[in-house]
Amino acid sequence: MTDDQKEKEAEKRKVLAAIVEQFVSRASHRPDELRQFARLAGDLLAFVDDEGAAAVAEPLCRHPQTPRNLVLRLLERGGAPARIALRMAAATPQSLLFAFVERGPIEMAVAVAGRADLSRELVAKLLARGDPRILRALAANPELRLDPPTLKLLTEAARDDFVVARELLGRNPAGGASEALFLFATREERAAILVGACRAAMLAGAIETPPRQDELAEELEILAIDEDHEWFVAALAAALDARKDRVRALFCDESGEPLALALTALGVPLERANRILLAAGRPYSADVARLGALRELIAATPYRAAASIVAAMTGVTRQDRSPSRRAQTQDEPMSQAAAWRKAAPRANAPTPARKSDGLGRIA
Repeated sequence: MTDDQKEKEAEKRKVLAAIVEQFVSRASHRPDELRQFARLAGDLLAFVDDEGAAAVAEPLCRHPQTPRNLVLRLLERGGAPARIALRMAAATPQSLLFAFVERGPIEMAVAVAGRADLSRELVAKLLARGDPRILRALAANPELRLDPPTLKLLTEAARDDFVVARELLGRNPAGGASEALFLFATREERAAILVGACRAAMLAGAIETPPRQDELAEELEILAIDEDHEWFVAALAAALDARKDRVRALFCDESGEPLALALTALGVPLERANRILLAAGRPYSADVARLGALRELIAATPYRAAASIVAAMTGVTRQDRSPSRRAQTQDEPMSQAAAWRKAAPRANAPTPARKSDGLGRIA
């Protein structure tokens, strides 16, 4: 592009910006003014580059009377102008929104996810694509109505996505949704989640006491002492009937609170749970004050409350907890751990299978 062409391009951008600024300065316009503006702005949009079009796209899309043909011009350009129109323009036809969500590039669907006027049907189509970028955009959309189906799907994604989890926690979701995000919560948020779970347990009435899991507790302690962290996670996942990757995240949490709650939910006796936490080889294992706080957490948390939080974190509901579920989990080592627990010889100091079995270790 020659200097003369660059100068003409810059002049057109200035003229377009000026007439758009004049248009948006007034809340309403007469029909003849709208027709004149649509014609003039449409001609200028055809001659400016994407940067010039993007510069006027936002004020155009925010104005309630922006002619639809100008919105369509922005969509035709693609790139940043189209993304702005998809996110902000009220005049964008619903049929086009559905088309971009179902068949368009991911970045265009992400733009649609940021709209303030999303219908339930459009949200369902966005969720159906399942792309993490779309889920993050939905979670970050302050205008999105979190009805139960939407909240359930976003919570499921949040268990494995820090960004989605933090966005949802910022919106203070109720009940089980916040419990599912315990791993990603701040200290204050965790305290609130624990209080809510304990209150719900008390309101539930009858006290439910878990059966003592002495055999499981002994095996977990042996694995902790042996520093065989991968087998420890596999055995814990088998006991919880949960995905091994989620139980690994629970185990690796540096506060120790999720593991303490898991041991409580499994009915591991307090003293045995203390020894497991001490031998776990995590940062808190050498912190006397932290271990004392975890002991208090175990002693003070009702079984029902701990079970509710752990089930929410791992994505396992009570009706899911059946022997057949283990075959449906995503991690084969989980079922291996269950088999090992049954087959391992019992002795005064049993030694679990070692690294020759092919499993790695957690640092």
